[in-house]
Amino acid sequence: MFPQFSKDGMTTLIFSKGYLYPIRENIKFNQQKEMAEGGPIRVVTWRPPTVTLPLHFERMPLSDYQNLKAWLLSPTINGAANWFTFTDVNAVEYAVRWWEDNNVFSMPEVSAGLYTFDMVLIVDDFAG
Repeated sequence: MFPQFSKDGMTTLIFSKGYLYPIRENIKFNQQKEMAEGGPIRVVTWRPPTVTLPLHFERMPLSDYQNLKAWLLSPTINGAANWFTFTDVNAVEYAVRWWEDNNVFSMPEVSAGLYTFDMVLIVDDFAG
């Protein structure tokens, strides 16, 4: 199975090959930590932990690049504005948003019609 991106009302985007490394969830605790001189440690939790899925793709065909670009530019997805479902190569589904700081449209062409890029998705912490 290859990575899939889906949302109601849109055609499912399925890449023609998988990502290079196994998926790993990065967890960031959203906390402020302080320790007063000689005093107790204080921790304030501002919100639940943030979970991101960093993905690395190598030598992806031009069609996958163009389809991803169209998917992200669609009004239904609109970059990071809306949630969608990401299904990984093990058929595990995540409710996610695009969470990439880099310009996805500047993916380097590493060979004729083949592209390498990194993608970061943020997982919806309220998903069931």
